[in-house]
Amino acid sequence: MDRPDLTQIVMDLHSDIPLDIVVRRQHGERQVFRNRHYTRLWTSGTRVMVAALWTEPEYRDTSGIRLMQQLTSLLADVRECSDVVQLVTNRDELESALASRKVALCLAVEGMTFVETWPLSDLSPCSQPGGLSEDGLLREKYDQSMALLEAVGSRDAILVWGDANALATGPDPLSGKMQENKGLTSFGRFVVKDLESRGMVVDISHLDDESADGVLESTSGCVIASHSNARALCDVPRNLPDRHIRAIGQRGGIVGINAYAGFLTGNEAAVDNFVDHIVHVANLIGTNGVGFGFDFLDYLDESPSHLVTQGLEGVHDVPRLLERMQQRGFTDVEIDQIAYQNALRIMF
Repeated sequence: MDRPDLTQIVMDLHSDIPLDIVVRRQHGERQVFRNRHYTRLWTSGTRVMVAALWTEPEYRDTSGIRLMQQLTSLLADVRECSDVVQLVTNRDELESALASRKVALCLAVEGMTFVETWPLSDLSPCSQPGGLSEDGLLREKYDQSMALLEAVGSRDAILVWGDANALATGPDPLSGKMQENKGLTSFGRFVVKDLESRGMVVDISHLDDESADGVLESTSGCVIASHSNARALCDVPRNLPDRHIRAIGQRGGIVGINAYAGFLTGNEAAVDNFVDHIVHVANLIGTNGVGFGFDFLDYLDESPSHLVTQGLEGVHDVPRLLERMQQRGFTDVEIDQIAYQNALRIMF
């Protein structure tokens, strides 16, 4: 297999590849990563990715089971393609994978509604003397789900996706419709502190402003937004106000710029619009606070092509983006920071 080398390694802070893999494996495909993803990723220089486990809205009531389906499908596929991809949990594993010319994946969860629906063995609140209370049942579901995610090395957690759950609220990322706003709940505050104690990165992408405020009030540690843009340039609820960008920078965090056109301009977009968001965030918190969280959807059968960013439609366009950044005045050191080093520092 042809595996040409590129000078610049790129790390994508947000990919929905696990969704693609579970859907295709459900239809009988095998070795999905090798057959559909490896070559395009490697040749673009995108050699490290945060693979997000995201449960589709139609699975909300069974999101715990759906998350397990995505995880086990991904694990099975990685095993079948172990010569070209590796799940990594630390810097040594990452460097070993790259030296072996494998794409390195680390895991994240995009939305934690699965905690509410985590399957337990016929437990219900106070179903028997001494049984769990409703709060105790939720805590047990959380503990069990986190034990699994820790065991597979999950590194990043987003509390909610376009929904209101037991932790937080967030706007629908496509329609922009706001949920009934309750912000970060008391259970959500517990989860933020617990995630920090487990060494997982707390990610405020997809949270509404009040929930993000609650996260920032609940921890003084590093917080990121893995795939969010600047609201000052594109005024949609899914993007970050400058005050949140500054707060992320003050904590040594990172903002991963999202390539989805709806979050770049709200309509049609091109590569320069993506670079504009990099410039805006860098002006607020420095080039060491910016990364890539592309959120590419070109490999999905039902991707919303009407909001594709022209010239940045998928990973094959990443070299063109790096070239344009250079033309816009970014130095080689700054490009390396934004493309790789900043995300590497945070995730490993």
